[in-house]
Order: sequence, then C-alpha cells, then structure tokens
Amino acid sequence: MVGVRGCADDRINRGRLDAKDLFGWQANASDDRLTRPLIRRDGALVETDWDTAMTAIVAHSRTLLRADAAANRRDPRIGAVRERARRRGAVMRALCWNDVDELAVRTVPDPVPVNPHDAARAR
Repeated sequence: MVGVRGCADDRINRGRLDAKDLFGWQANASDDRLTRPLIRRDGALVETDWDTAMTAIVAHSRTLLRADAAANRRDPRIGAVRERARRRGAVMRALCWNDVDELAVRTVPDPVPVNPHDAARAR
C-alpha cells in the first residue's frame, strides 16, 4: 500500500479523510506491526493463534462482568453495518451479555426483562 484517498461519491464523508485514514496506512508498512495476537503468560507477551486469544478474552471477560453488566445496542436495518452487527451480536452472546436488537425493541411493545430479578420487580 502506498497511499489512500477518499471516495467523492460517499454520502457520509464526501471523500474527506480523517487522521486515521490519512496516516493509518503508514502503520501497515511498519516493521513493528503486529501480525499475530499476543497473550500474557507468566508476565511475558507471547504469540498465539486467534482462537486461543479470543477464548482467553471471553474467559477473562466472563470473570470480570456479570451477564447484565454490559449490553450491545444495534439496528440491523443499516445495510453496510449489518454484517458487523451480526458478528458483534455473536460476540455478545458468547460473552453472555445482553444484545439489544434495536429493530426488535421498536416492534415489541413490552420488552421482556433479561434479568430474572428485573422480572420479579416488574410484577
């Protein structure tokens, strides 16, 4: 990669680039760029594969957060973002966190409480 330029037909940024777009490409050519995930073992960072890294992230996150400590709000009607929203939803389910689908919230009159304690309080 030798440079980047915006797309003038883009309806959001109309071809303008932010600092990340303008200078981020230089990091791709850096000798210091990480190409594999690192995981801390016995105080040192060691290379690992992506499955091991993601498993460690999920396991550690589960120990830190309860199921109702975080939530993800998404709207699946946004076309370009739909695939990212699907993946994000899969991550949220893997972490056992609440994944609030914006479209479902708008179409369901009374959302069902996710936490059983909330259900008892709602009665």
